[in-house]
Amino acid sequence: MVNTDNQPKILIVDDDPVSGMILEGYLQPDNYQIHYVANSEKALKLVKDIKPEMVILDIMMPGISGFEVCNILKNDKDTEDIPVLFISALSDTDSQKRGIEFGGAGFLVKPFNEGLIRAYVKTFLKTKKAFDNAGQKLALNKDFASMAFHDLANLNTIISGNLELAIMRLDKSASAKNYVGKALSAVMNTNEMLKKAQDITCFKSIVTNVDFTLMNIIDLIKNALALFETEMESKNLRFDLQKPDPLKVCGDSGSLLRVLVNLIGNAIEFSWPDTEIGIAARKRKEGPGDSLQCVEVTISNQCSPIPEKYHESIFERFKQIPNGEARKRGKGLGLAFCKLVIELHGGRIWVESPLPGEESGVAVHFTLLWE
Repeated sequence: MVNTDNQPKILIVDDDPVSGMILEGYLQPDNYQIHYVANSEKALKLVKDIKPEMVILDIMMPGISGFEVCNILKNDKDTEDIPVLFISALSDTDSQKRGIEFGGAGFLVKPFNEGLIRAYVKTFLKTKKAFDNAGQKLALNKDFASMAFHDLANLNTIISGNLELAIMRLDKSASAKNYVGKALSAVMNTNEMLKKAQDITCFKSIVTNVDFTLMNIIDLIKNALALFETEMESKNLRFDLQKPDPLKVCGDSGSLLRVLVNLIGNAIEFSWPDTEIGIAARKRKEGPGDSLQCVEVTISNQCSPIPEKYHESIFERFKQIPNGEARKRGKGLGLAFCKLVIELHGGRIWVESPLPGEESGVAVHFTLLWE
């Protein structure tokens, strides 16, 4: 196989060369740059040299065990973010528990299932890429935040100055109204900038403070919906929550709640009055050979459609969609944050517009790995 810098690098560590050859054969069709070593000492050296995107690591190794190798990697700042997939002939729960405690991202028992191996590798590589991209972008956040807070201070000066003038001229109502109007405009700009600053903080937080637990996604949806009662009443909107039965997913509840709040808030903002916002959750299969069990969440609303050419760019930071009432959609960092969170959970997010069989409407779908 011809290796290129664009191919994800995978390091296989297994003292059984037959097992190593089987794994390499399974993964070759997916165009990875595969490296194989038969002992832990060589593995630790090669990790430093090639900086792989993923390590597939046998537990029962002569000398340094797979558990110890993983522990060394996770305690080194240069290698702590590399996902480690344990492989072993051991199938007992205690071994799997130890693998997780040492920082392993997954555990597979020999003999291997080709579809499951390829699905695991694809998911972990996608997550690693999302982590890497987020880390690179964080370097830009500090400068942007500094500029944002500087501008916030200037806007607050405008607010206080205009309000002072309004108070001095209360006898001249027209002038006072003009000054108060300027102050209100400045307040609105301040709120928009505060939202951007908040989103930047969340970009950093989600990368450094994820805490994965098992949760019922339906309960999380209901918690998000409860925050919007006033906004719904003001536009006479209705929620239609389909599939209210429990659906368990593994994820970070705080960041996923923020995703739901962003998407539901967008749906409310752009919905036509007196319409319905649909929210549905269902099980589905994804990955090679439909080997991954997922939960798909869909949030749909009646509004002007989003042109197809913007279906991907809407999730990019600071992107706006031109033309009419859709101009505000995608402004800020909310949808980019949603994309980052979902990809860190091994899922994907996409837009469908118009709604099937209609000429208007928008649906946002995202997937999460099922329990």
